[in-house]
Amino acid sequence: MSEPRSLLAALVAFGLAVTAVAGFVPSALAVPWGWALLLFVPLTAGALGSRLVHPRRRRLRFPAEVRVPALHHLPLVAVLVALDLGAIALGHRLGWCAVALPESSRDVLRAATIFLGLPVAFFVAVHGWEWGLRARLYGPWSRRGSAATAAVASVLAGVALALPSIAPGFGPASKLYLAAALVTALSREATALRLFRRSGVLLSGAYRGFLLGFEALVLADAAVAGSAAALYRADDPRFYLLRAALPLLGWLVVTLWCGRLDRLEAETRRRP
Repeated sequence: MSEPRSLLAALVAFGLAVTAVAGFVPSALAVPWGWALLLFVPLTAGALGSRLVHPRRRRLRFPAEVRVPALHHLPLVAVLVALDLGAIALGHRLGWCAVALPESSRDVLRAATIFLGLPVAFFVAVHGWEWGLRARLYGPWSRRGSAATAAVASVLAGVALALPSIAPGFGPASKLYLAAALVTALSREATALRLFRRSGVLLSGAYRGFLLGFEALVLADAAVAGSAAALYRADDPRFYLLRAALPLLGWLVVTLWCGRLDRLEAETRRRP
């Protein structure tokens, strides 16, 4: 148990340290390639996980955390991503937020950055964020002790690692923004954890990777400095309620759906 606990402490400390440092370099993240500066956060999470936790493996087999056939659940990931990002589309439709498009002179550069960056975001999400938080923190902790405690630890570490992009320098634009961003981060971590429990890092990494790439490259909140092609700005406080509610709904959907699949599989195994 000492290894997962050490990893938890290291991840939380690392997330807080990067959040503090990010407040001094906001302009560096506002250029088209600035998103690459934040890739070391999930990559470091994966490296710390592999360094500090060493679960037993069987030879000549994939680790239990990697389940390629699980990718048939990708339609579920698409639904969860649509719910999460749908808050922005619905808020814009209701007039609760405004979207600022990029300058035309930078369209080609932005398009090239998005095209090259999205595959990188998927790779980093699987081998960094999900590998460190799920396969190396949650997995060994749940097998050696309490699964509930392991889940709380994994979610807590994930929120700490999300802080640099939520509140760089611990200076959010408003309390409403911070509250909505933290609820969103909690919901995403809990959703990714449930996907991992169902089908391993490839599925949870697909969910995490799309959100990571979208917010880093395509559309981000104007409340924090970012390098996305477009920014949205809240014009009505009700938007923050919407922004927090839909990712939370996504977590409820994945919990109910995966719970149903688990029960069906359990019933099938009990049949003679």
